[in-house]
Amino acid sequence: MSRWDPEEHSRAMVIAAKRLSERAVFRVRDLRTIEGIATTTAYVGTHGCSVRSAGVRYALPIPLLHQHEPGRLLGWVTSATVLPSRIEFEAQIANEGLPDADEVWPRIARGAERGVSIAYADDLYAEELVGDIVHKVMRVWRWTELSVCPTGANADAEILRATEGGRLCQAFRPRSKVVRL
Repeated sequence: MSRWDPEEHSRAMVIAAKRLSERAVFRVRDLRTIEGIATTTAYVGTHGCSVRSAGVRYALPIPLLHQHEPGRLLGWVTSATVLPSRIEFEAQIANEGLPDADEVWPRIARGAERGVSIAYADDLYAEELVGDIVHKVMRVWRWTELSVCPTGANADAEILRATEGGRLCQAFRPRSKVVRL
């Protein structure tokens, strides 16, 4: 069995995303967008790792995939804001040309699939003791993709807003409070 190589995975992801994106159509009048938190600094993920947002290295656009599968491109992360405690993102999801985008979009719009998960290649990490557990902390890392998934390794990473054609999707609209007398 060969060892997982993050460099090779990253190259393969970029090649697959570029090939798929040649078919993607992003129509301005009914553009599908999502915004949210890609990752947070304080959270130790289910795989025992955490990332420091200040150490991120990336180049936009970043592939937006479904469940970390390179062949399931949904669109692109078009904006990222690095803050001390988290990384916020904005992404566009294709309107046509990417079958997975059409399959996943209704679940995002309904709020049924709100989780996101980053993929990264670690450049510099340290091991830190938190309580009785040692975990890996990525101090310098390359952000290679963002995936939409039911739940990510970081429970704080999620889609906070979804729009289509500039209109907020139903699941993300504020709920009105009804007062009955």
